[in-house]
Amino acid sequence: MSDITLYGAHGSPFVRKVQIVLSEKEIQHEHVLTVPVEQPPPGIPFPGITPDIKAGTPLGKIPFLRVDGRWLSDSSVIVAYLDRVHPQPSLYPADSWDYARALWFEEYIDGGAVPKLFNTIFFERVLAPMLLGRPTDQSVVRKAITQDLPVVYGYLDQEIGSRHFLVGGEFSIADAAAASFFRGMQQADVVPDPGLWPNLARYIQLQQARPSIVRVFELEAAAMR
Repeated sequence: MSDITLYGAHGSPFVRKVQIVLSEKEIQHEHVLTVPVEQPPPGIPFPGITPDIKAGTPLGKIPFLRVDGRWLSDSSVIVAYLDRVHPQPSLYPADSWDYARALWFEEYIDGGAVPKLFNTIFFERVLAPMLLGRPTDQSVVRKAITQDLPVVYGYLDQEIGSRHFLVGGEFSIADAAAASFFRGMQQADVVPDPGLWPNLARYIQLQQARPSIVRVFELEAAAMR
């Protein structure tokens, strides 16, 4: 059995996505709390990216994974690797169209929803006061809630419809990415309004009740107390 260590901080949607996959597949691993800077801000009790591991994550981002002394970085790359070496349950649909759609939704969350909403609303409401010691920039939050949030939530609400999963009839990487992202939105107090986006609100509740996701959320909550 491989020696697997995940590096990354709680609160990151990309770290959490990998944690959900590890939990879903019941892969034994160690988690080393690491923030994505070389010198963490004062008051942060976790180490940054030290010189000895900088070569393993050349983009300087979290998460990154050490497997038997070898390094992988980028959450999507890590998840793809984990699915190859631990193929059951698979996080990628067998059907070619569903496979492509699962990758699309992962990219929509990671490359679209996170920059537009997580990096604005969550950062300003949660991270700026915690890490930077400054108040929330309400103008950034208002702009994201007014302009970007309805577009992202509306699209996902329409795509999900009455289904339990984003793609096909089984849990996939698309759902892992969505569950991770919306945990951050919950922490930033911008959960989808059931009156506006009923499909999305129902879907999120279903995903957050999934045992593998519950385990990750509980571990995160305990670590951040």
